[in-house]
Amino acid sequence: MHVLWKCCKRTLQENKNRTIVTILGVALATGLITAVACLGVSLIASYTQYIKKTQGDAHVIFSAVSGKDIKRFLNNQSVEELWIARRDGYANTENHVISNTTNFIELQSVPEGWFDHHDNAVKLVKGRFPENENEIVLDRKLYTEVGMKLAIGDEITLAVGDRMLNGQKVRLGEAYDLLETIEPRFEKTYVIVGFTDAYNGSFDMKWRHIGHVYARTYRAYSYLSEDSLQKELDAANEDAYFDISLRYLQSAIKRQEELTAGLLGISVELYQKVWVNWETRPSGEELLAASEIAKDVEAKDGVFGLMRLESGKLINQKSYGMIFLIMLAFLILAYAGVFCINNSFDLTFTERVRFYGLMSSIGTTKRQRRELVLLEGVVIGAYGIPLGLLLGMLFTFVLVRITNFILSAMGTVQEFTMVFRVSFTALLVGTVVSALMIFLSAWESAVRASKVSPIAAIRSNEEVKSKQKKKGKPKRYRKNHFKRFLGTSGILAIRNYNRAKIKYRASVTSIALSITLFLGMSFVSMLYDQKKDEIMKETNCQLKVTVNDNENWKESFATLKKIVDATEGITRAEIGIHVYIMLNEEDVQWLPGKPDKDMALVNICFIDVLDEDSFAFLCKEAGLDYEEAKGKGIVNCSEVLSVPRPGAALLRDRVETGESFASYQKGDIIRGNQRLYTRIDDEGENGSQTKWEEHLIPTEIEVAGQADDVYALVDPNPYGALMVYVDEFWLSAHPEVSEMQGIYVEGCFLADHVNDLEETITDANIYGATTTNYDREYRQLQYIEILIKTFLISFMFIISMIGITNVINAIGTNMELRSQEFARLRSIGMTGGQLRHMVRAEMVILGGKGIIYGILIGTGVSYALYRFLWESSDKSYEFAFRLPILEAAICIVLVSLLLALITERRIRKMERRNIVETLRNENL
Repeated sequence: MHVLWKCCKRTLQENKNRTIVTILGVALATGLITAVACLGVSLIASYTQYIKKTQGDAHVIFSAVSGKDIKRFLNNQSVEELWIARRDGYANTENHVISNTTNFIELQSVPEGWFDHHDNAVKLVKGRFPENENEIVLDRKLYTEVGMKLAIGDEITLAVGDRMLNGQKVRLGEAYDLLETIEPRFEKTYVIVGFTDAYNGSFDMKWRHIGHVYARTYRAYSYLSEDSLQKELDAANEDAYFDISLRYLQSAIKRQEELTAGLLGISVELYQKVWVNWETRPSGEELLAASEIAKDVEAKDGVFGLMRLESGKLINQKSYGMIFLIMLAFLILAYAGVFCINNSFDLTFTERVRFYGLMSSIGTTKRQRRELVLLEGVVIGAYGIPLGLLLGMLFTFVLVRITNFILSAMGTVQEFTMVFRVSFTALLVGTVVSALMIFLSAWESAVRASKVSPIAAIRSNEEVKSKQKKKGKPKRYRKNHFKRFLGTSGILAIRNYNRAKIKYRASVTSIALSITLFLGMSFVSMLYDQKKDEIMKETNCQLKVTVNDNENWKESFATLKKIVDATEGITRAEIGIHVYIMLNEEDVQWLPGKPDKDMALVNICFIDVLDEDSFAFLCKEAGLDYEEAKGKGIVNCSEVLSVPRPGAALLRDRVETGESFASYQKGDIIRGNQRLYTRIDDEGENGSQTKWEEHLIPTEIEVAGQADDVYALVDPNPYGALMVYVDEFWLSAHPEVSEMQGIYVEGCFLADHVNDLEETITDANIYGATTTNYDREYRQLQYIEILIKTFLISFMFIISMIGITNVINAIGTNMELRSQEFARLRSIGMTGGQLRHMVRAEMVILGGKGIIYGILIGTGVSYALYRFLWESSDKSYEFAFRLPILEAAICIVLVSLLLALITERRIRKMERRNIVETLRNENL
């Protein structure tokens, strides 16, 4: 063994460049696998942190537990931490906006620190959380939906009690009944210290004779001191109810179903049937038995729930698809690493065939030659694996920092941040997989080295294959044609490549593999681009505000106008009121051949009442005089097919439309009716019968002009119906609009600071208003796109480095072994230019084959991935397969530059060598 060690040390030192490149290849492969493992651990840790931040760190939440049953949750050896909140009861409050709505405030008292573990239930938007028992935080929708004019610092008196029905207490969680009432238990005055913006109550709808009756429940939170809580727990009052949140010990998480069922006092089978397996329907008796202790149970044990994340039990039947894709990606990366290491040992063996033959000729056994190669693998692994582990951790750390830098650009919208984590398991996986790859690669070379014969080694022609040609007359024309086109050096390049294809196979495979992975990953990015554009296809503004309030739309319209006038940085704003009328089809001035079967709403006219400035803008775009168009309408008679994402100043420059279907002239009158229906309950002899009485509200619009290429930001109609834009002067002259149903206000904005504008509108507390920030959504998609591409580019960089290492190894070894051949050619008169031309021609053939194979295979893989994703998707949006022409062009340029640099460096090194000394060197 001592002699073998000396031989191993000497062979590694004789060619330091080869040894360094081999160690680098092993380090890159190990680093790639380690980076994947470390990144997986970091992603799980990051998502776990995100879940805790957004949903709290409780494992299971039990709702409405009676005081008599609460002791079974206390002092449980499997529970790490426990939080308790008290359900105080309900308070009735009058709805100041809609008369047919009953509103309840459900009061809950929570101890200090409770909110830190329940971020998903309560999102504080103003003020602070309560700090004493006289303070309260309310749902802000009590202002916007109920119309309670409340502010921080105001006092509110609540008569809190139980919901009663026919003298019985309504069970918590039961649906609203028309006959139920609130029976107060206590009355208390609270100081409002904050507002929340997370709807966590309930909603019910019932019928009365006059129509729908709505019941809404809103959550409010007060403070519960530790002394008060302890007294409640000691009393064990069965009329008191609590919400209990708990965390299991790390060692007990995997038994959570058994533990949770035990706390509920039921079997695991019943717990799974009622609370876990939603595909089964429990009977009424089973549901009552399961909810005897707690009326609701929320266990965070979903596909990527908190308990699964913390326990590491992520594989289940719902995550098999994702796990399969992850394993497939890991196998591809592992194959790249195996190929790199195996190629390094193959090249080392090719370079040392003569050395192994010499060892065989002096009497070494096959076992000794195998051990020599394996010992070299041990030495290379001893250097390459630790270096690879460091590279993998460094790569993961840098990628995490880059990811967080990208995410930070999202501001407060994105709460997810990456954390860097390294586990012993990840390092062990990288070490074991790399060691296994090194052993398999070294063992293959060791077996080949043990079989090398002295004669074959001296001739050194095992890697050169030549085909014996059949005798016959030479095709002089073809030979002369190629000689004139390629020259003598070009023909030699073709013959050299054909007789030594095995030596070039590793380089061709490396190039093809790198291109295939590049095209495959680029296709994923391309799909995301298409999905992003599809999502934003119908977005025609940056911020949209919709107010569904049939009774108070005038106040909402005026409030939005005031905000626009008072806010700087708004580049364009349109505020509109939407109503519609039914036209008589015979009154529509159809163009010849219209309406056709593709038109959806041929008898509806949509009316958009725009604010004064917006209507004046449309008049200017349509070429109409604003003063003459006041109180009249601009008609649009073309179907809108799509509205692209925001970006251009003029909507008409981006909108895609169909053909016009009608024609109107200045002065024409558009007449229509709004149909209203009133429900009538007829109590006759046959019982109660429901009837509907129809009322027609007529209205008319004088046409100021037709402009089919002009569209307002507010709701360009995509249905093929008649669209008419009018102004506030028309609205003031038509009071019948106030009687119409289905009126809603819509505001569309283009602004420099969209988030600030959205906050201003939200603070205005407009009843029934909802905002949609398209600008934020689109920027989020852009940042996520950058994030995905950062990951893809990072992995493509490592894989490309592996491919480059393989190409450098293969070309460098081949050029080194052919040094004597090049010296002979120079000695018989081949010029330096001809030699360069021959070598470059060989590289063109090599690179061309690798590029062609890579593009063809990569395109096939991309199409297969496209079909897989399309068939497995819900087909809610369409995306088309696009040939990766640009990506293929990038690959061609990069591969050409790489081969040119490697070839130029090797040729210069070869030209500096002395011809005589090279011919005398027997070690080549």
